Amino acid sequence: MAEPQAKDAETAAKKTTDDISKDLDALRSDVSRLADTVRTLIGEEADTVRSRFNERAEDMARQGRAYRDAAYDEFRSYEAEAEAAIHRNPFTAILVALGLGLFLGFLSRGR
Repeated sequence: MAEPQAKDAETAAKKTTDDISKDLDALRSDVSRLADTVRTLIGEEADTVRSRFNERAEDMARQGRAYRDAAYDEFRSYEAEAEAAIHRNPFTAILVALGLGLFLGFLSRGR
């Protein structure tokens, strides 16, 4: 009588082992699919962040060029005003240049 019970226990153990093996295979498959999904989501998010970063960098570069152009235009305006003032008052311009030269000369000599 012990022998049939041992066979039944062995059969039950084999069945349980097979069930556990199948469950582990299913679990491995699920984890693999989950890893693929996470990898895909992270890749998509990275692409989105990279795209936003590039757009922002382009906007900043465009804005920087606009500021540069505005500053250059303003400089040109001041330059034109200075030239016009020199042409209107050449003697005054010479005296101002002489005064600045003397001032800078005194500053450099004091060291």
